[in-house]
Amino acid sequence: MSTTEIPPGWVRVRLADVLSEPLINGRSVRSMDGGFPVLRLTALKRGGVDLSEHKSGAWSEEEAAPFLVSEGDFLLSRGNGSLNLVGRGARVKHVPFPVAFPDTMIRVRVRHSMVLAEYLEFIWDSAIVRRQIEDSVRTTAGIYKINQKILEGVEIPVPPLDEQKRIVGALDAYISRLDMAERGIELAQLRAVSLRRSLLYRAFTGALVPQDPDEGTASLMFDRLRDELQAGGTPPKRTRRSRKKRDEAGSATPAASSASVSPTPRVDIQQEFEL
Repeated sequence: MSTTEIPPGWVRVRLADVLSEPLINGRSVRSMDGGFPVLRLTALKRGGVDLSEHKSGAWSEEEAAPFLVSEGDFLLSRGNGSLNLVGRGARVKHVPFPVAFPDTMIRVRVRHSMVLAEYLEFIWDSAIVRRQIEDSVRTTAGIYKINQKILEGVEIPVPPLDEQKRIVGALDAYISRLDMAERGIELAQLRAVSLRRSLLYRAFTGALVPQDPDEGTASLMFDRLRDELQAGGTPPKRTRRSRKKRDEAGSATPAASSASVSPTPRVDIQQEFEL
């Protein structure tokens, strides 16, 4: 572990020194409809263990009893294809129904007179702990794995209980504000997508600018333009002259030009106007 100084009153302890009972791996259980519930590895999430992420296992409640989770348990990932995810953990906050943990996890139970489970959850994600885990993991067939022996030797800085409570309270408040900010960003992104769709719809229905009633809607204009292009002609240029000026221009009979016009290549109108 790093020799970085810790504040007065803090101590460095190995995980093995603060355990209330030995570490234990879960059990591998195949799926079976109607069986006793067992967590999936995806239950380990930021903010706690999601007990809804479980399956029905082929075992009885009696067989699952040694592996039941309790409030305050800290569950760790034994292996992962990503080095950054192996050894990550989450705390069980409440247990509304009996459920066990699988062999892909290791259960940690600490003595709460020494270390609060909430504090362990926060400190476990710190750089000082992650360095120890990532320097000690083993790889097998591209999977990073960690075992009980490695975990027992991980050292953590531990302040007095009162200070642990203050740290946990401050971090909870910070994370709550962070979650609110993330939800605000997600909502703004959804609104931006909705606004873009609305603008595109208004643009293609001619609702963004004044329309010439003699030309019809934008969709009709695009239909005429497509027909012109597919027929090999030259699309007419749109002008904003008034009806009176157009009528005056129409009454005049200028000399017809004998110049030939080269046919315009066929164009996919949808491709040309795609945004």
